[in-house]
Amino acid sequence: MHRTAVVAALGLLLAACGGSTGRSAGNPADDMHAAIRRTLAVKSVRAMVTSTVTDGGTTTPPSGPTVAIYQAPNRLQSVTPGGSNAATAIRVGSTLYEEVPDAVGPQHGKYTKTDLKSGLSVAEGFFLPLIAAQGAQNVSRSGNRYHFDGSMVAAAVKGAVTGQLTVSSDYVRTIDVTISPTNGPRLEERANYTEINSAPAVTVPPREALTTLPTTPPCQNNGAPPAGLALCSGGSQPEPIDLPTPPGPVHSTLQVRPVTGSHQGSCPTPGTNPAPGALASLPSVDGELCYDLGPAGLTVAHATTSAERSMGAIALTFVLSPEDARTFDQVAQRNYQRQVAVVMFGQVLSAPTINATEFNGRGEISGLTVEMAAKVKAALSG
Repeated sequence: MHRTAVVAALGLLLAACGGSTGRSAGNPADDMHAAIRRTLAVKSVRAMVTSTVTDGGTTTPPSGPTVAIYQAPNRLQSVTPGGSNAATAIRVGSTLYEEVPDAVGPQHGKYTKTDLKSGLSVAEGFFLPLIAAQGAQNVSRSGNRYHFDGSMVAAAVKGAVTGQLTVSSDYVRTIDVTISPTNGPRLEERANYTEINSAPAVTVPPREALTTLPTTPPCQNNGAPPAGLALCSGGSQPEPIDLPTPPGPVHSTLQVRPVTGSHQGSCPTPGTNPAPGALASLPSVDGELCYDLGPAGLTVAHATTSAERSMGAIALTFVLSPEDARTFDQVAQRNYQRQVAVVMFGQVLSAPTINATEFNGRGEISGLTVEMAAKVKAALSG
């Protein structure tokens, strides 16, 4: 599994092993929260993390283990194994450097650079499970192991939290936490922590290691993408067709979310898009698939649209504002060669694999019915 979006590759923790059992016993909740606060204040730490997403009875295979090094106050390096698609990411503040996977081409040791405009801070992403546990109201202790449960409202996530952690030499050493958001699939994270205050330094890739990935190919003369591709840039506008006016007002934003898993069968349709920062499980527009999705990397309220008919279906081209176009490219760079979902009305309208890192503010949603294309056009034009 590719850890999204942002809770995606940065939802990690901290650690260290060995040592004594810690301070003398006091109130379990006070002692656990004090250990969490001390751990949150470390100068550096290495963590090994695995994650599992569960939606109803469907569980995606555990991801990882992801190895991450955090260096206070705002540096993070993470490595997720995956053969030729192994992912190395370095973040310094709002700047993200991602190593180009070997599968992309002969660019070993090269990195792309992205300036992040929004999302969790380095510390929030790295310490999310500890931040979740910090809000637990019910805490019990057995030796140096603490069991906790309660509710959390942290880092734009609301829901229930339960789990256990161990404390040694005043720091949290392991954590096994389950976060159940109010809307969306359940997230389980297990982490082991080492090298507290002695982890290696996180360094920025040298200038000569920076590169750019291929840009998207141009649209054909009719405005459609080349065969086998979902998106294109430039080219002439498609010949517009008339779409009916939907009955009554139509409201929805367009969200682009990373896909973390999918399975056959339907799942509940909320009718409206989830909050941008929430995890979600949403159905495809035809109801045949249920997608597990990370937080939205892009939310669009207004866009210029045009439509054409192709083999009985409607393809809708949208043109973004300059600000949304820049964010769209950033999402593409973070999710290169990964699947994303285009979401409106609480449904996945399209789920293409990103094959370029620049789109010049243009995208296309294909395979729509006339009725759905009309709703999309009305919502984005409103």
